[in-house]
Amino acid sequence: MESSMREVSFRTSDFDLFGQDMSPADYEFFKKHSGAFKRMMEDQSKEKKQEFVDAFKEFSVSHGCLKDISAKTDSRLVYLQEATQMYKETFVNGKLSTAKNIVTDAAILAQNKNLLPNMGAKSYSRDPFFHKETRDVFRRLFGSPSVDGTFIKVICILPLHIKFGGSICRYLRRWLDVEPVRSLPSQASASKKSSKQSGAPPGRSTSKKKEKELAKLKEEEDRKEFQRFQMFINEFVASQETDPYRLSQIKAALEAFEHPDFVRPEPESTIPDEKPSEKTETVESHNEKHLSLAEHLENKKTKGKNDDQNSSENKIPSEEKDDVYTDKMMEHYQNEGFFKPMSSEKETDEDKIDDIEKMLLLNKPHPNEQYEQLLGKKLSKENELKLKQCKENAKQQRKADKKSDDVWSHHDKERKRHACANCRKVEPEPKTFKKCQRCRGKRTKFYCSRTCQETDWLVHRDDHNSIEDVT
Repeated sequence: MESSMREVSFRTSDFDLFGQDMSPADYEFFKKHSGAFKRMMEDQSKEKKQEFVDAFKEFSVSHGCLKDISAKTDSRLVYLQEATQMYKETFVNGKLSTAKNIVTDAAILAQNKNLLPNMGAKSYSRDPFFHKETRDVFRRLFGSPSVDGTFIKVICILPLHIKFGGSICRYLRRWLDVEPVRSLPSQASASKKSSKQSGAPPGRSTSKKKEKELAKLKEEEDRKEFQRFQMFINEFVASQETDPYRLSQIKAALEAFEHPDFVRPEPESTIPDEKPSEKTETVESHNEKHLSLAEHLENKKTKGKNDDQNSSENKIPSEEKDDVYTDKMMEHYQNEGFFKPMSSEKETDEDKIDDIEKMLLLNKPHPNEQYEQLLGKKLSKENELKLKQCKENAKQQRKADKKSDDVWSHHDKERKRHACANCRKVEPEPKTFKKCQRCRGKRTKFYCSRTCQETDWLVHRDDHNSIEDVT
């Protein structure tokens, strides 16, 4: 892993970094780059932060706001030590939030410097120890106003806090401008030592490993191609189609396919030959395997002479050899029953047009014409009666939709309509009146409204006081 760190250079007499108060531009820059401030606090070590605080202290004593201290025993040095101790706790050893508070407090102090003459007035609008915007900051940094010496502490250390907050903002600018310095770990030296101890150069071992990995990858790719080829053949074994276009695809695939070395077929052993001259050659090649080395060399010499004599007469180009090889492969698969042999008749354009017409249903009439033909045919008596009934039912449904209040279905007409037990009013439609919840059977009472039920309940409640109703 690589570790990057930005080194910011500064001196104890750096006026650009330590000699100016915080400006509004510095505070706006700090607010916009809060994420960069977080990275800076993580990047810079505690030793670097402590150097920054010590340099600021030396600058403020020798060149800055505390330059006019008369002697080392002055009480103002005590305030300086308290301030530097606070910077160490908050900026060096503190969290990110405490470091941000230093800058925000310095901005508040710089904005409200005009309130310093009103210290001790105890006014909520003028006294910085009582003002709502400055109360917390002044009391946290300088203490309560009732303690003696707080006002002197404010006059001595307030410019110190403002300049320290501004110096942090300017330090952030420098940190962003500096490029990171990357320090590599001692892995290269360790690898060199190991290579020296082994005595072999470092590049050879890695190159051999890469070659082995590449060889393995090539073998895997060849195996995958061969498996695809086998799947391609098995599809035709299962289908056994006689489509000439499909068979031409097989032939093209066989021509384009290059067998890997570990499964490359030998035409002598795998493909059967019908010519007697080729059979004798295979027998001779089989017998040559059992010859001695001297006899084998003599046979090669004699064959070489005969081949040189017949080379001018019987030269076969490589493309023709490949065609012969693919034809033999096709014949071999046909004989073993993988697929039927191709027909000698070629497919014409008319056959293709017929197939397209069948696929697109162009040989059949248009659906509108078929519908007119069906309408032209005479229907049977049963179908005519069914059509009439359907038309009558459709008319009745239309009338019922138009007059839904007057027209009822057959089931609703036969349903019984109840009368109100109090006013004896008959319900206009079935299931409109509500019944008594305690009544059961034939003597159940129905009511048209809630008022009728309340008036009738004075008499009707005696019917439900029996033991049978309770149980």
